[in-house]
Amino acid sequence: MKKSLFAIIAFMLVAMSTYAQKNKANQSVSITIPEVLEIQIQEHEDDYTFNDSTGIENGTKDAFATAKLRVKANQGWKVTMTATDMAATINGSVETIARAALSYDVDGGSNTPLAGNSSVMQDVIDPQTNLPIPLDLNNLALGNLQEEVTVFGSNTIKTGGDKGGWGKPGHTMNVAYNVDLTEGGNADPLEYSPGTYEMDIVYTVSAE
Repeated sequence: MKKSLFAIIAFMLVAMSTYAQKNKANQSVSITIPEVLEIQIQEHEDDYTFNDSTGIENGTKDAFATAKLRVKANQGWKVTMTATDMAATINGSVETIARAALSYDVDGGSNTPLAGNSSVMQDVIDPQTNLPIPLDLNNLALGNLQEEVTVFGSNTIKTGGDKGGWGKPGHTMNVAYNVDLTEGGNADPLEYSPGTYEMDIVYTVSAE
């Protein structure tokens, strides 16, 4: 009788344990956050016409074109620019103005204005001479300019970007392009044939 009683109790305990195991179900869930690195050109001015021979011979024009950029990212980022030579098809032949004729000024954007004096300016190194490029404090077409550099292939125009959306301070940049035809391959700008010379400029945002 005692053996039967122990057997019944043992059976009940096993049954209760089995039931307890069946009244719960476990599930693991996860979410994946992809990389976000996006850049847009919000506003831009793209062209300029030299109106007379004096203007052509002088060969320079500050802020002849502009771009307003914005970035959103969920990690640290930087923005680089690459540019082609300026080219025009004239009488069936392609003529070029070297991209060294182009320089640009960049500020931190409307959300992060600089103080506009030399104490906050950054030295920019010319990759060809390894010397600082003189800052142009007179070109205030976009307000408080941070730096002026000449386009040699690829240039980093902003580093130290942080996480955030389009509207976060520091995620907007204004760029003004300057041209000096005497740096484009011909010392005399009148040696360039008449035509419309175009260049492609690409901005890339990447993780930093």
